[in-house]
Amino acid sequence: MILEIAARHMHHVGIAAVLVALIAAAPARAASCPGRIAGTARIAAVTHHGDLNLDDGRTVRIAGALLPQDGPAAETWRGRLATLAGEEVTLAAIGAGTDRWGRNVASILVGKNFSAAWDVFPQRASTDAEGASDVMMLEELLVRNGLARVWPQYGVKGCIPTLLAAETEARREVRGLWREAEHAVREASDLDGLAALAGRFAIVEGTVASVGERTARTYLNFGRSWSEDMTVTVSKPIWETMRAAGLSAASLKGRRVRVRGVVELRGGPLIEVTRAEDIERIEVAGTE
Repeated sequence: MILEIAARHMHHVGIAAVLVALIAAAPARAASCPGRIAGTARIAAVTHHGDLNLDDGRTVRIAGALLPQDGPAAETWRGRLATLAGEEVTLAAIGAGTDRWGRNVASILVGKNFSAAWDVFPQRASTDAEGASDVMMLEELLVRNGLARVWPQYGVKGCIPTLLAAETEARREVRGLWREAEHAVREASDLDGLAALAGRFAIVEGTVASVGERTARTYLNFGRSWSEDMTVTVSKPIWETMRAAGLSAASLKGRRVRVRGVVELRGGPLIEVTRAEDIERIEVAGTE
């Protein structure tokens, strides 16, 4: 069941009401991959971690985006998001209930006026003379400007390809956090470096040496020693989704992939993927 985020404070026409009208009247002009608009809400404050406190008491986590907590990029996004306090925004809900921290997870749709302070913004098929869409996803703005990495675990399924493309562009253009070594894409062969990231999110690239399909899960091995080298584990349901998309054992073995998730240490470094979109097949490191 989709979480309904009810429209509030509609006794006057606010920015969010205009956004809803724009989306309804001209969906081609909107960053509309969330699909279903759940309503509007006023943002009371933005937390230091980047969550949005609504004036009705709820807290929203921005879908699909992992914000850095330290460094220049963190200072930048905090400055940008601070301007949302007191504003009404349009929300697209993506799940029922809340996460373990009591947050609703939602895609945030903002108007073109909010993009003025940003270096780059999304390009859409239908735009104004300056190339800006009437409506865009806040999470895409953050990712495209190098102020967040993509984390599919908290993303809207239909929007993840858009966010991954935005991240690729930001990484290629070395924007924001991609200038900071802490957030760089890691090599699967850098075992010491990965061990130092235990318990933290990372994006890792490497060549799959072998694939082990078992009853409950599939193992992608990045070296000959499964107890020491980098390993990725995939649950049976996610593996079936991947196979349906053409990512089989045969198509992955010997191929270079990009994986994202939390690094664990179980002998060697390990990432357990939580969504099929956590794994991307690539040709050459850094080109996609």
